[in-house]
Amino acid sequence: MTQHPHPTVTEADHLSPRPTPHSRRGRRHGPKVVLVTLVLLLAPVLILELFVRGLIATDRLPSAPSNNQQLDVSLVQVRSRPAQDVLLVGDSQMATAVDPAVLQKLLREELDQPITVYNFGQPASTTEGNRLVLDQLVKDGKKPTVIVLDISMSSLVNQRFTVANRPNAGPALVDAEGRPTLLSSALGRQLVGCGIEEEIVDRLDCEVANISAAWRWHGRPERVIRAAISGAQYDQKAGRGRLREDGFFARHPVTPEKIQEQIRNGDFSQSRVYPGFNQAEADGFKTFLAWADEHDIEVVLVGWPLTKPYTDELLARNPDWLAQREAATKELEAYLGHPIVYVEAYGDWFDETSASDLNHISGEAAKPFTRQLWDMADFRAQLLAPLGGTATPDGTPAPSATPAGSAAPASVAPPGSVAPASASPAPIASPGG
Repeated sequence: MTQHPHPTVTEADHLSPRPTPHSRRGRRHGPKVVLVTLVLLLAPVLILELFVRGLIATDRLPSAPSNNQQLDVSLVQVRSRPAQDVLLVGDSQMATAVDPAVLQKLLREELDQPITVYNFGQPASTTEGNRLVLDQLVKDGKKPTVIVLDISMSSLVNQRFTVANRPNAGPALVDAEGRPTLLSSALGRQLVGCGIEEEIVDRLDCEVANISAAWRWHGRPERVIRAAISGAQYDQKAGRGRLREDGFFARHPVTPEKIQEQIRNGDFSQSRVYPGFNQAEADGFKTFLAWADEHDIEVVLVGWPLTKPYTDELLARNPDWLAQREAATKELEAYLGHPIVYVEAYGDWFDETSASDLNHISGEAAKPFTRQLWDMADFRAQLLAPLGGTATPDGTPAPSATPAGSAAPASVAPPGSVAPASASPAPIASPGG
């Protein structure tokens, strides 16, 4: 009988035991386990990315959040429409004071064509921010034929009483009153690039945001969920008014007692009590006009009035306020070489129900003010010309055979002149729109 020698057990055998069937299976399936683990970890991220991109593609979210939720909603609304014939652009004065439905009705009746108007006014917007956003809209094929741009008192703050201009400074992330500007937002960084970020963490955040839509919207789950359920809606300030589908922010009127309370608590800074030409603001308008000219977009500039209570309060502090405001507007007009439609004051239709706060009018008051603008010969002539209409010498509009969208001669004031106060329209009898 053959005897088998006993195997010799070495020290290495103790250190390296023979593999068991279970350990062999582990090595064989190891890559699959890693792959499954990665899928389980990354699947939620990929699903969220696709989900957010789907909301953007279906016009329920803008490509990135801006510094202003009202702008986010307006971007979605404009993207979902054909290119507008008239785009109303500016700050909160424009957003609350020109009713696009009224202006659209007047233009359609005048030109007998389906003219479209959208109010793209945004609270605390700047000419630089407006230009960046509009440039993206033009790239998206939403170029308007004409832009009506307001010049509010924020653009005539006297430099003698403000912080010095910022020559050679970086982009402004806050405005003069400390509010975040467009450039401080994910949308702003998307529009101008990540070069504006100086801190490495902010630069990295910006670079990741340029790749991932979900990352651009991180920290705003309620906005994403609401967009998925009900689309782009603006209800953050529902107690103050309603943002309509045509971009107009129809604000509720307030009582005279509320206005007086705001006057008592108001900050009447010297820069507003004594208006003047502001070089930084003027340069912003000049850059905007150059951009519009480059893209063959006509611009109608309108010098905006203040509410009667606000005007009276400023005149009580500075009897020359109206004269200084008009002089600053003339100087700005001469610098730009572009006519400005100067509105000295809201019309006689303005009453105790017309103000939504000390600085803005109500949604109902916007109807007669829109008609007041329309009744101003220089405004109507500049607006009609790029849309194919003309105005007679006395300011009465007359239809033109020129197709809408093509250039036509306009009867406008020469650069450097401002319509005198006597040229203001007659009182409007009815506030109906």
